[in-house]
Amino acid sequence: MTVLPTVAMIVVLVAGLAKAVDAGEFALALSRWTIVPGGLATPIALAVIAAEVALAGTWLLGVRRGAAALGALLLIAAFSAVMLAEYAVADAPDCHCFGRLLRHRAQQDALRDTLLRNGVLCVMLAVGWRGRASPRQRNGVGS
Repeated sequence: MTVLPTVAMIVVLVAGLAKAVDAGEFALALSRWTIVPGGLATPIALAVIAAEVALAGTWLLGVRRGAAALGALLLIAAFSAVMLAEYAVADAPDCHCFGRLLRHRAQQDALRDTLLRNGVLCVMLAVGWRGRASPRQRNGVGS
């Protein structure tokens, strides 16, 4: 079953490309977060963009799909955790997750919607990751 993780990877690719087109705005949004040191906003933004495009591209090219799905799942989970941490110490952050493609009406709604979307994407990617386990792992050998 590769449909669900493929759809998730297309979403990850679109997010990465949208951020790339609007990289300065994504970095600026991150620099406004209280838990992101100002000097690290641009390198973090570029790393997130590169990771999203590379992981999605790897999956879509059929190369090491299990690793790509796990990497994307961990990236999305980490970004969601950082968003929740920012919310805990400040306010609902502007993630700029899809560049200018998505504009939310209120930050509170954006946080809820983003976390919900990220949860669904993680479940879809988990299907791809588990579906790519080696036959030995699926049979309980070597686990």
